[in-house]
Amino acid sequence: MDIDKRILFGGAVVVVTVIVIVIVAVSSKSSSSSAMEPTFAPTMMPTTKAPLPTIPAPTTLPPYYKNFSYRGCFKDTADRAIPTYIGAKTRQECIDAAIAANANTMGLQYGNQCFIGNNADYSKFGPQTDQASCNLDNPGAWTNVVYKLN
Repeated sequence: MDIDKRILFGGAVVVVTVIVIVIVAVSSKSSSSSAMEPTFAPTMMPTTKAPLPTIPAPTTLPPYYKNFSYRGCFKDTADRAIPTYIGAKTRQECIDAAIAANANTMGLQYGNQCFIGNNADYSKFGPQTDQASCNLDNPGAWTNVVYKLN
């Protein structure tokens, strides 16, 4: 469709022709495609990813918790290696209690007995040789599972 526009430009009449093109594409319901219908082929880049390592779900407290790291499993006696008993606690609760008391060492023994201290000589009775007593979630009798402030 042609449209003539007359514009007064500096006293002279200038004729401007504007061409308007309208394209209407009507899609056909037949199986053949119309020449007006664009076709797009998705471009996919091949990706190769290395398989993720299999990591077992954590069942215990990690070796590092709130600036405390696991130091090992050690023997204990009535002459305590970590001096202050503060009650029955989980490992996280025992570490939190040590932080609250400004203690830098904590030991959990005999299931849930929490002991804390500062600069405690937690290894003075040697490492625990009975590995069954060194269960991080349920330590045995006279066994300290020790975490210390880094």
